[in-house]
Amino acid sequence: SILQISKWLNHLKENNCYNNTRIVIVADHGRGIPVPAFEGMEHGIEYAGFNPLLLVKDFNSIGKLKTDNTFMTNADTIFFVKKDLSLSDKNPFTGNKFEDFIKKDSVNIHQVVTLPNFNEWNPEYIKDTKLWILQDEKYHTPSYIVHDNIFVESNWERIVK
Repeated sequence: SILQISKWLNHLKENNCYNNTRIVIVADHGRGIPVPAFEGMEHGIEYAGFNPLLLVKDFNSIGKLKTDNTFMTNADTIFFVKKDLSLSDKNPFTGNKFEDFIKKDSVNIHQVVTLPNFNEWNPEYIKDTKLWILQDEKYHTPSYIVHDNIFVESNWERIVK
């Protein structure tokens, strides 16, 4: 995937579109990708699954790639997308302001399992589902609270029923 993104970015550069484009690439999870920063942690492989890719290139950005280890979540994506643009601060479905949902000192991480068939990921099913399991040992879906630096094991706390 990263190689394909690189090809796409080069294509934008070759066609003089790169500089005047804001690009935000976000993954939904990081499962199955070994992350050396989590090695040696008791639940490091699991923690790594909550460390998805988030790439941001702003308009007219130049220079070398930078890594930002600021505490953030996928919920911050909307703020990267709308920065300095005259877009609404309200969720079009709920009418709530996006800022109302952001708590930056820590986040609760819940692996969601849908009922009645927890393997059902059909979007038509999910949008009408009103019953969710947020944590259930039967399905091995522990939940966590994490704060500050996600690469420090003591910043992770398992939520126990």
